[in-house]
Amino acid sequence: MRYVALAIVVAALMLPAPARAIPMTFGGILSGANEVPPVTTPGAGSVAVVLDPTAETIQIIASFFGQIAC
Repeated sequence: MRYVALAIVVAALMLPAPARAIPMTFGGILSGANEVPPVTTPGAGSVAVVLDPTAETIQIIASFFGQIAC
């Protein structure tokens, strides 16, 4: 009987736990100085990326200004 109870406890511990991942946020500044090699440009911007592993979604928020036509 004791071995049966131990086997049940071990089996219960082997079950996967529900994933409760915290959303991760990444951000960056967009500028010519951040390029490799650096370039001179009037354009700039910013970006934020939110990755939610639980919902299996990605949200990208970007803004930019100062672009010129090539």
